[in-house]
Amino acid sequence: MKRWTTSGGITIERLNTLRCNCYVIQCAGAVYLVDTSVVMERQSIERQLKKLGISGLDGIILTHVHTDHVGNAACFQKKFNCLVYVHAHERTALRDGCCPLPQGTLPFTKKVVSVAGALGLWTCFEPCRNVMAVENGQYIGPGLRVLHTPGHTKGSMSLILNEDIALVGDAIIHRNKQVYPPFANDERQVKNSLQKLLETNCQQFLPGHGAVAGRENILSALL
Repeated sequence: MKRWTTSGGITIERLNTLRCNCYVIQCAGAVYLVDTSVVMERQSIERQLKKLGISGLDGIILTHVHTDHVGNAACFQKKFNCLVYVHAHERTALRDGCCPLPQGTLPFTKKVVSVAGALGLWTCFEPCRNVMAVENGQYIGPGLRVLHTPGHTKGSMSLILNEDIALVGDAIIHRNKQVYPPFANDERQVKNSLQKLLETNCQQFLPGHGAVAGRENILSALL
């Protein structure tokens, strides 16, 4: 696990997960889990929460509705009796338990999407019923602001913590010195969202996949 602390005292702990990065935010006495990975990582996540001394969640925040991010959302919602927060554009998909595949932005990922779509992969998950839809600029907790960063999906959102650290979901994928997402429904919006992230005062950007990125990494993706 890796830990960050914002200037305002919000702590962020990245859990050791493989399919997608999951983060625990502790903010003004409240505890939030950001993204939930896939079902096969459920027990690992529960063990890590216990290791951190966390026996309850005040909320689950989903950066977007794709199966690798929402696979345990319904289960954890029931276990911890908490709300699930998602951008308003994706509330229906979360409640229906079904999401469309994103488009590929590279020749290889376009082929992956074509094959996965033909096989009906990666589109269904256990639906969530008690869902709180949030909008751009809304605060989920003190110092915890929603920034709508569409492109990967229509309702993708980032969390701006005390204006100096951002959790960005799949707005960026930081691997092999690259941050441009290999899957996205609207590449024009991807670039607009990257610019929106740079317009914040954040210096560190924690993605849904890969390592923490800096402002210089995002700038390089826009050149």
